Amino acid sequence: MHWRILLLLTFLTVVGNRASSQVNRIAEKELSCARLHAKIVDLHYSDPDSAAIYSDRFEKEFQRLITSKPATFDYKFSKLVDSNFCFIRMSPDKNLKIYSWDTWLGGTMHEFRTIYQWRHNGVIYSENRPVNGDIGSYCSGIYNVTTGGKSYYLVITNAIFSNKDHSQTITAYTINGNKLEDKAPIFHTNGNALSAISINFDFSSVADRPERPLQLIVYNESSRTLYIPFVGKSDQLTPRKFIYQLTEKGFEYTGMR
Repeated sequence: MHWRILLLLTFLTVVGNRASSQVNRIAEKELSCARLHAKIVDLHYSDPDSAAIYSDRFEKEFQRLITSKPATFDYKFSKLVDSNFCFIRMSPDKNLKIYSWDTWLGGTMHEFRTIYQWRHNGVIYSENRPVNGDIGSYCSGIYNVTTGGKSYYLVITNAIFSNKDHSQTITAYTINGNKLEDKAPIFHTNGNALSAISINFDFSSVADRPERPLQLIVYNESSRTLYIPFVGKSDQLTPRKFIYQLTEKGFEYTGMR
């Protein structure tokens, strides 16, 4: 009996040491990425060509880290987050994690890159976005909802086209094994079924709001209600909101208030 206990303790020690070693390697890579991103910010105005080189290096090194080491899914990346180099959001059910960062390659139009990482049946998958020249957006929040017996992820993203022109979008995602799908038409309005809803607005109309990132599109979990702000003339955000109620068919538009 004693040798079995000894064998188990040895096994647990080896596993623990391996896990600790892996976390240490991720931490070293995070520090390297943080130093690269600091260079981007420092050189953005004074030497944009060099900043672009560091931005490319950061993107490749960070993507390689996430895609090659599944243990990053449970790693917090405190250095990158606390330095405001990267937005990282985790879904409430701990199955979807989204990394977003500013490349600093644009001017007043910001270019963002995103890595989606998810867990299905204990396996970690990842995907880099955007593609095809899209300027990208950063993720500021993730909600979990269940309707019709299926789980959905409501992802809030933000794009910056200029100092004035911004947008915020809510997109419904589903996890389908090794695929993260964003074509889930659960928003129902005026006879249409949509997988995403966007608002375009003048940033000056919300610049005095205290919260950052802006919380414009909001889902209230207790009342199962989704609020979409109404944008008025000249892209000015108004206090009025479109109301969607979560039912077994999805989010049904119920009116404005």
